[in-house]
Amino acid sequence: MKQKLPASSSPTCLLVDGPALIQAIGKPEHARTFQDLGNVFVKNMLAKFKCGYPRVDVLFDRYQETSIKDGARANRVGSSQ
Repeated sequence: MKQKLPASSSPTCLLVDGPALIQAIGKPEHARTFQDLGNVFVKNMLAKFKCGYPRVDVLFDRYQETSIKDGARANRVGSSQ
């Protein structure tokens, strides 16, 4: 049985993990350009997440040069060489 979240009286939005969705989609066979991949991504977003949400935000993480993640990444790269 599919469970649903209770309805909210406040406006809500959906947050989507962009890299996870890209990985789940995989590389479409017909995608030859980044625009082709973007079109497939948007079609998947609209098909899966458009109903019930007035706003859908897709989040992509990035490393800031001064972040803790950047330091951890530098340590990993340095230790593998």
